[in-house]
Parts: sequence; structure tokens; C-alpha cells
Amino acid sequence: SSMTELDVLALYNNLLTGTLPPSWSSMQQLKDLRVYGNSLTGSIPETWATFPSMLYLRLYDNMLTGTVPESFNTMTNLQILYIGQNDLTGTLHNSWSSMTSLIGLDIQKSSVSGTLPSSWSSMTAIESIYLDETQ
Repeated sequence: SSMTELDVLALYNNLLTGTLPPSWSSMQQLKDLRVYGNSLTGSIPETWATFPSMLYLRLYDNMLTGTVPESFNTMTNLQILYIGQNDLTGTLHNSWSSMTSLIGLDIQKSSVSGTLPSSWSSMTAIESIYLDETQ
């Protein structure tokens, strides 16, 4: 991942297998990552929370496991987070209320459980939250 100036990485609907590389976090200019509609496994790397420029993160419709990273609360510029249709677990984090630029959140069809945190009321830009078929 020496592509430090890359803005967009689109690898969707390619039947990709394997895991998400933690080293991708070195692509500090990345604004739009589309890796949906594949057969990727493993967890979402915690190091990805260090993407300072990330605006659109689409990882839905894979076979990702593990918990939803609480550390994503540091991606305060993030506008779209689509991680549904995976085998993710955990809860909806109070700390995500710091993602005040978030417009769309999709965690549908996963094993995420719990209630919508009251702290999320500070996420005033949010337009859509998809939590259907979660626990």
C-alpha cells in the first residue's frame, strides 16, 4: 500500500476472497473505499480508524466477522458507513456520536444488538440509519 495519494479504491462485486489488509490505513488520502459485494472474511481492521480523509466507507455484503470497531468514532469526516450484510457482532457505540458528519449508516442484516444510543442525538447530519434484521 504505497499508494499514498490514492483518493478512491473501488473493488466491489468482484468475488474477492481473503481479509481486509490493515496496511491499507497507510493510504492517508483515501476518501472513498468501496469493497462491497465480495466474499471477504475476517474483521474490520482497527487501524482503519486512522483514515483521516475517509468520507465514504462501503464494506457491506461480505462475510466479515468480529465486532463493529468503536474506534471509528475518530473518523469525524466520515459521511457514509455501510457495513451491513456481514456477520458483525457487538453493540451500537455511544462514542460514535462524535461522527457528526455522518449522513448514512447501514448495519442491517447483522448480529449487532442493543438500542440506539441517546448520545446519537448530536449526529444532526444523519439522514438514514438502516438497522433492519439486526438483534
